[in-house]
Amino acid sequence: MGHVNLANLLFQMDEPELARAHYETALRIDPEHRHAHRGMGNFLAECGDEAGARRHRDKAFKNNFLTPLPYRGDRSGIAVLLLVSAAGGNIPTSTLLDDRYFRTHRAGDGVLRPENSAAAARPGVQQHRRC
Repeated sequence: MGHVNLANLLFQMDEPELARAHYETALRIDPEHRHAHRGMGNFLAECGDEAGARRHRDKAFKNNFLTPLPYRGDRSGIAVLLLVSAAGGNIPTSTLLDDRYFRTHRAGDGVLRPENSAAAARPGVQQHRRC
């Protein structure tokens, strides 16, 4: 899990190549690691590789459609289910809930098939970061 956590942090800090290397290391160690597949799927989607993202998301979300977000609190935390229509939408969901107080799980309609999400209804909108 250490490689996945580091990869998630590096990706948030806009260090995509380092993040990718840690996702790949985690998957070499455990090819069935759900969190590594989730991270790699999100990474590839933001980099514009929807086919690659779909392969990893299919493995990550098989029979499990919730993504736990990092929690930094020192108590049990307030449980929250965050429903979003698209991971790459126009609302930065990462800043909505303070991760020192809220233990958040995210579910969205674009998890397995992003082309069916609300974001797909906005043709021509480019939301990919530099990878």
